[in-house]
Amino acid sequence: MIINRNIIPMLAVVAMSLLVSCTDTGNTSSTSATSSQDSTAQAATPATPQLAAPDCPITGEVLEGNKVWLQTPDLLVVIKADETTTTEEFGPSHRVLEILDGRSCERRHKTTLPENTSPDFPYYVAPIQYNNVSNVIGIQGYYDVFICDLANGYKLSKLNPRYFKERIRRPAIWHGTTLRGMGKLPAGLCAGHTFLCF
Repeated sequence: MIINRNIIPMLAVVAMSLLVSCTDTGNTSSTSATSSQDSTAQAATPATPQLAAPDCPITGEVLEGNKVWLQTPDLLVVIKADETTTTEEFGPSHRVLEILDGRSCERRHKTTLPENTSPDFPYYVAPIQYNNVSNVIGIQGYYDVFICDLANGYKLSKLNPRYFKERIRRPAIWHGTTLRGMGKLPAGLCAGHTFLCF
């Protein structure tokens, strides 16, 4: 008997499908009873409640991105402009740092940051990139960067980098933006805001 080589794979597929279709699936009532017991057990286990972002009323003007909720310590961090920082010549100056309790909306801390090169240059709450448990929040200005230590009495510290080697003095390309050397510190446009890039 001569069998064509193309027929052998087709016969193998047919044989496998017959074997799979003829297997015993067992008692379906016991399977459904077990699955219903599992779903009942899962429903009886209380789920960890998830906090919702607070909706605290903020007096003054807040720029987009300058109202950040920190879920772990349950704090609302806001940089805003209010009547104390608004001038007729420059308008609102976004430099009031306010930290509120996430549940009661009570003020925990309030301070006015120094002018950011010019009164009309705002400060921004720096986005948290990777470390959610450090208990610090970054504040980004035109030239200055501040760190607010939430676990140490809301201590505000200005970052002053120390360089051990000479900085670049020629224009360079970094993230598609031209940097021009300003003495030993290059400054450039990063993430839509101008600040020191080190």
